[in-house]
Amino acid sequence: MTGCDFVATGSWAVTSPPVSGNVTQDFVDAELSDGSCPGVIFPFAVINYTWTNASLANPQDQFDATWSTSDVGESSHYVLDLGTIATTSVDLKVGSAGVTIVGPDGDTGKVEFDFSGTVNAAPIKSSAPYASGSATLTIDRNQIKAGTYSNLETRWLASKPPVTSVFPQATPWNVLGVVRYSQYNTPTESGCAGASADVFVVKITDKKGKTTCTFTPATMVDSFLSQTDINGTGSSTGYGLVKPGGITRMNSCPLPWPQGATTDNSYVQVSSVTGKCNKPLVAGTSVATMPVNCGEELLLVDSANANYGNKIGADRCPACSRIHIDSYANTQTCGGHDNVDLGNFWTLRTN
Repeated sequence: MTGCDFVATGSWAVTSPPVSGNVTQDFVDAELSDGSCPGVIFPFAVINYTWTNASLANPQDQFDATWSTSDVGESSHYVLDLGTIATTSVDLKVGSAGVTIVGPDGDTGKVEFDFSGTVNAAPIKSSAPYASGSATLTIDRNQIKAGTYSNLETRWLASKPPVTSVFPQATPWNVLGVVRYSQYNTPTESGCAGASADVFVVKITDKKGKTTCTFTPATMVDSFLSQTDINGTGSSTGYGLVKPGGITRMNSCPLPWPQGATTDNSYVQVSSVTGKCNKPLVAGTSVATMPVNCGEELLLVDSANANYGNKIGADRCPACSRIHIDSYANTQTCGGHDNVDLGNFWTLRTN
């Protein structure tokens, strides 16, 4: 080429191929990169590198190639920085992952999270692209479906194939997914109406290894009694918390009992509301499950990926499953389930 006249396109020959990719020749029409001959388009022979080894441990590749025409040739050695991503931490309790990215200057790409274990969750992409450096990325936990996950593969999508890293979790993440939380409470007699029934209220005391039982004839609202039978504990108007005699140690009461008294029509006074796990229920914290997992600690996350609160397994819910959990509330109603649902929450078991 003299001045701005076209002379030759030239061609490429690879003299030492790359290890982790392949090269191909192509042709493009473009202006000169140094700005000379503005507006004049020339055909250029170009060489393209495609990275093919996604599991590459070394973030570099290299090759030698020669560009030549009929009367000139020029050989070059090329070193390519391919990039890496390392996952340094994962915390599903807050929904974050720490990553360190090393890549060519100016390259950016979204980060993709892929949980694997008993099931494989759908990949979750970051909302923004990231360049080289360290960052703490948000994981949208609502996108992780129910399953037990032992690995998190993180991919930086700046290249094809993406650079990847795997974060192994020593104690697998136990994800329940999105769970419906209903609410139940201790039936309260003052909220009940209707006919009444004759019962016995029993006070059991132990002193010096001796059990003493005091039977007191009483009248309680029949609907309250039926709800107490279903829920296991009720809050009576005149006698405080009571439990149906058949689920207490009433049978240890010395005989004779008052005439007509049975475990079916007797209610034992108790000091606290306890669930199937024999632990006092705490409103807003205790939950009933099926199967019963006493002491199970659950983290609830709302639809905006914000932590809602923690729950602890303490009771049995025959109608529940792992996609339905009953949360204990302190509402004062006659029915044990006269409550609106707490809501649907993505749930992680944390112990």
